Order: sequence, then structure tokens, then C-alpha cells
Amino acid sequence: MEFECYWVAVSVDGSIAFNDFAIQFNDNQDLLIEGGGANYFGVWSTFGNPNDGVYLVISQLENNFSVFNSEWLVVECGADRIVLVDGDSEIVIERECS
Repeated sequence: MEFECYWVAVSVDGSIAFNDFAIQFNDNQDLLIEGGGANYFGVWSTFGNPNDGVYLVISQLENNFSVFNSEWLVVECGADRIVLVDGDSEIVIERECS
């Protein structure tokens, strides 16, 4: 049996509005969000280091997903949960496998 894993934004500033969408951070730095019968495309990259802070940069997402476009400070990074902060905004994403 093969498992497919993806990320889910379980909280975006406390909202669960995005928790029905599968987020895939592809190796080529393409970002794919699937859900609601549609696909949304963006790009991602990282910079920084553990001593000064690691940032996840998300860009080129449109419509409702433009809230994800920013330079996010990674404040928690585990195998199954990542917490991102930009000023007063916070995104919590969790890994799900089916």
C-alpha cells in the first residue's frame, strides 16, 4: 500500500476556511493547492538559517489564496506540523497522509 501525503492549512489566523485544500510543496519549488474542484498554482522558496531564522516565501497565488503570499518566519517545524508567522498573521499547516 502506498501513501500519498500532503499539507493542510488547519488554521489561517484562526480560521479553518482552508482546511479542505491539499497543499503540495513540489521539489521544483512549484506550489500546488487542490480542492473544491480546482487547482491553484504558486511558487515557494526558503532562505535564512537556524540561528537567524528560516523563512518560507510563498508567491504568485491568486484569489482567496493570496493571503498565503508573504515571507513567513518558520517558528515551528516538525515532520507533521509547521507554524509560520508574518507580523500578526499565523498559518498552521499539518501533514496528512491517505
